[in-house]
Amino acid sequence: MGPKVKFTREQIIDAAFEIARTEGIDNITMRKIAEKMGSSVAPIYVNFKNVDELNEALIERIISISHQFLAEENTGNPFRDIGNA
Repeated sequence: MGPKVKFTREQIIDAAFEIARTEGIDNITMRKIAEKMGSSVAPIYVNFKNVDELNEALIERIISISHQFLAEENTGNPFRDIGNA
């Protein structure tokens, strides 16, 4: 039996994010993530109870990236930035 493969939550979320980006968030499955990572699904289930928990973490990542993007878009002109609120 080979060594156990370990992945961090961040690595798993990164793989899920890439699948969501290319195929859409509704197409994320534990099996697809495992294939992308070159692993079985077991290391994923060590970090996440189920796909819903993983999707929650992924959505938190997407919201964080969105907030970052919007903050970077701030021009300092309140009339121009009002659409970014």
